[in-house]
Amino acid sequence: MDERDDSVWQTWREEANKFDYFVCGVSGAIFTYVIKDYSPKRLGFNSSLFETVALIFLAASFYFGIKRIERNLTCLSTNHQKLFHDSDVRRMLLSLSQNQEHYQTSTGIVNRSELQQRIAISVEKIKAAEIAGEKARGQALRFYNHRNTCLILGFLTIFLAKVLLPYETTTPQPHAVVLQTTNKTTLPIQPAPRQTNTPSKK
Repeated sequence: MDERDDSVWQTWREEANKFDYFVCGVSGAIFTYVIKDYSPKRLGFNSSLFETVALIFLAASFYFGIKRIERNLTCLSTNHQKLFHDSDVRRMLLSLSQNQEHYQTSTGIVNRSELQQRIAISVEKIKAAEIAGEKARGQALRFYNHRNTCLILGFLTIFLAKVLLPYETTTPQPHAVVLQTTNKTTLPIQPAPRQTNTPSKK
């Protein structure tokens, strides 16, 4: 890979990482926005059902986005290990071709048999890094597809929830009956005067 190819690959890698972070942030932001006004209700074929499903899809999209970022970091780590051990093997093979009794390495002076053992160990590490890298790349691709699928489904279910909301039939609330009592002032009843029978004078 020449300098131009390496520059193009580096630019693509940076933009892909930005896109992954952006999509993961969008999933988390929409989840936060929806759950802010979410109140659990009895599930049926209504807007509450689609809001609940949308929250599940958005949470899954955020989770898969985080896992994809983790797998991308694993790919970078395994690629670095592979390049490091590959460069180390090249140096040791170059030293081994000089047909000397002792060889200078980064960790000290070793003989020919020890150098051959180190070469074999480094080759095994290269193979292990390649296997781990292939596995991480496959998982990153699956997480990429799962993340985008869940995000699209989350958008669709939110849209359906908003569409169904005006068509829901709500049970009318009974009107409260306010009883007003009037304060009546009662006047005391005065007793009637007693009539006395006086004898008439004749």
